[in-house]
Amino acid sequence: MKSPRILVFSGSLRAASYNQKLATIAAGAAREVGAEVTLITLRDYRMPLF
Repeated sequence: MKSPRILVFSGSLRAASYNQKLATIAAGAAREVGAEVTLITLRDYRMPLF
């Protein structure tokens, strides 16, 4: 069986975001049980905010 592939991101753009910290913790936990995890930070992507 293949490892699950998971994309993790938070909805906050703040540098000291609690949501980003939680996303990092969740990504680490998923990796520990064998998932292939991609963690992205939305600050790195230009997009319009409405």
